[in-house]
Amino acid sequence: MYEDIKAHLSNGEYKLAKEKIESFCRKNNINIFEEDKWYDCEKFEGEDIYLLYASVCEALGDSHGELVAIRNGLLRNSRNYELYYMLGIYYEFFNINKAYLCFDMAYRFCEDKDDKKLIFAEKEKCKNDEFFRLKNTSFVILSFNDKDIIQECLKQVRTNMLEGDEIIVVDNASTDGVDNFLKEEKFIKLILNSENVGFSKGCNIGAANASSKNDILFLNNDAIMTPGSYFSMKMSLYDERNIGAVGAVSNNALCQNADLFDFKIKSIDDAVKIGDMISTFGMESTKEMVRLTGFCILLSRNAIDEISFYKEEEYNLFDSFFSPAYFEDDDLGMRLSAAGFRQLLCYNAFVYHVGGEDSGKSFNTKKTNVIEESMEKFKSKWGFDIWNFEAVNEELVGAVCKIVKDKATRFSFLELYTGMGTNLSELKFRYKNAYFAGCEQNKKLAMLGRYMGDIKTCDIEDICKAFPKNSFDIICLHDALLRCDDKELFLTKICSLLKDDGTLISSKDCMSELSKYKKNIVFI
Repeated sequence: MYEDIKAHLSNGEYKLAKEKIESFCRKNNINIFEEDKWYDCEKFEGEDIYLLYASVCEALGDSHGELVAIRNGLLRNSRNYELYYMLGIYYEFFNINKAYLCFDMAYRFCEDKDDKKLIFAEKEKCKNDEFFRLKNTSFVILSFNDKDIIQECLKQVRTNMLEGDEIIVVDNASTDGVDNFLKEEKFIKLILNSENVGFSKGCNIGAANASSKNDILFLNNDAIMTPGSYFSMKMSLYDERNIGAVGAVSNNALCQNADLFDFKIKSIDDAVKIGDMISTFGMESTKEMVRLTGFCILLSRNAIDEISFYKEEEYNLFDSFFSPAYFEDDDLGMRLSAAGFRQLLCYNAFVYHVGGEDSGKSFNTKKTNVIEESMEKFKSKWGFDIWNFEAVNEELVGAVCKIVKDKATRFSFLELYTGMGTNLSELKFRYKNAYFAGCEQNKKLAMLGRYMGDIKTCDIEDICKAFPKNSFDIICLHDALLRCDDKELFLTKICSLLKDDGTLISSKDCMSELSKYKKNIVFI
């Protein structure tokens, strides 16, 4: 059957080839039209049919079908150079930087000499394009003990990195002999601190010693990159010019945990195997964030140059105000957002977080708790407690998912007291065709969440001035009724914004106030 399809392709009979592939897939229950999920990997077979279908779709100008086929093919074989090559050809027309990254992966996995020459020529063509701006990366790894783990960390970084990238290891006065191992590693730039200066200052030392033209990827010494994770992060970073930082999902990272379903990670080998499936090219695989966890974060050079500063003649990318540890990544996220940079969580980049020795905890004493001290520092600098705004309200998201079961549905949603828009971003990631708006009285919070949704800064009781009547299918009040003086008037205003068949979502504490209203109401 494959030979027949190849013959149709050779003869330019693309529509006939497409019909035969689709007929074959329907008969054999093969998904060819939608993106497969990585966790269904046990059902996967070879990638050949997807390579053929991608070729047919490319010839017919069906870009969506082509990308779905490439995605599904790479899930079956993440080292298929022909699929990466096709992906590079696709991106050549509108993002030369992402095209180069795809050609680089193709070149890496190709073993055919003639094809390798062709791919190399494509890479060189990308470099000579007037819009090429891809920069190399400086991997900055802060080391504190855990010799066995950092060995694996460095191994996986070397496997993922591009030609011209560099690795900088800053050792924070380890006591287990890891510094002796690091001295033998010829491929790294090693900086040995005479004392444990903590996370912020240690990372800043590494950043100050990085190439001044490079992007920087900060990586914990107990974080293991998996195959394809760096590629996915770099692809996301270069999606648009205003993206300042990209983070990865993990088994253990605040607000960035991956759903591993029934898969268990009992070893680093397990993590690499699972990560190889998760870290596969995918469409619409990123979510807007206002902060990213510092265990693995990739920053663009433009963002670095914009937000870094000197304090007492010391280079600061992470604010040393938060030394020795904690909340420096939250602060970094706030500064990136305030400077107008977007931050993305990359769901198709999995980095395993082992959880080794924590240099922050080593500073705790009976009299001080570093987490509590740094939390107070954050509050004093930014004027709010970030722990009140960074986590997704799972009850709210669950309620919306029950109301709107089809992810392709077009609907409009408004959240009062939206903060920095964490819930809006989570819902926007799930429902690509919907409109998400928020109302927030705190101007600073609204500004920081500018990319999370359409957030208006206004008094909650004046919300009718911000949106037209009958605009929303769903409005989430939270406990707004308990905060206003004239509850009747407030509800009248809110209901004027709601469509006739719309739904209110409210806190359970407001049940009595809403008991006489005949609207669809869900309590959380």
